[in-house]
Amino acid sequence: MFKIEENKVVYYVESKALAYVSYPFVANNMVNIDHTVVEPSLQGQGIAGKLLDEAYKDIKEKGYQAQLTCSYAIRWFEKHPECHDVLANGIRKYQKEDFYELYNLTKNQWENEVPMSSSLANFIYDFLVRYYLYNNEYSYVGLEEGKLKAFLLANLKGEENNAEAYFNANLNGLTEDDKKKAYEYLDYINYNHRKVLSHMSQNSIYLGLIASRIHGMGIKLIEKLKLDALKNNVHEIYLWTDETCNYEYYEKLSFNLIEEYIITLYGNEIKTFIYKTIF
Repeated sequence: MFKIEENKVVYYVESKALAYVSYPFVANNMVNIDHTVVEPSLQGQGIAGKLLDEAYKDIKEKGYQAQLTCSYAIRWFEKHPECHDVLANGIRKYQKEDFYELYNLTKNQWENEVPMSSSLANFIYDFLVRYYLYNNEYSYVGLEEGKLKAFLLANLKGEENNAEAYFNANLNGLTEDDKKKAYEYLDYINYNHRKVLSHMSQNSIYLGLIASRIHGMGIKLIEKLKLDALKNNVHEIYLWTDETCNYEYYEKLSFNLIEEYIITLYGNEIKTFIYKTIF
């Protein structure tokens, strides 16, 4: 018997719960289908698909939108395009449950730019997200057909986080050579960070990290950042980028170049740029 419970569909056999699909809230009227679990004895009987069919009906009836982080749910919806009407599109605020998706997007976008071992890359790109992640209202994610495919992380000049404490506490899993490279990367990030801060007025925003696999979503994320900034009487955004990125993209968005310099990372000289926009 399938039973709809609060943000969950459960399959019972003789009053015993043997399978379920869960979809907790992640924003107003938006749920995340995060788990589809079936007891081994029932696998291969189509129970998971029926659970998702019931979940889809429940989500649609209640007028919710759905995000997908469960791999089985992603595959199920790919096979059922007629059910895509409940899948979420657009921008919402970052939630702590989004961290792994942000890490994956960051690693996929930048891991080939700087050669390093796989273990160091896992550590660095996890740290990089934490470095620019603040508990504030200026962190967003972008969704396309229920999947998180973009994000923007920003903060006010005076805000602080515990990223460096995380860095120091998690170095032990690296080889001695990778530890040296990790410290060099930290110096590199901190140098650029201090450069940006030196230009910023107190009441301004630092756009720390942005990545997107959705065409046009980067612009929408920046516009969302500007709208929320204006609500708080903030009118300036600063950022740094370099020649490994499409830095001219920011000039098309009315950002002005205010400093250009060369910095070295792992023996490679990198031309780096600081941009500012007033709105």
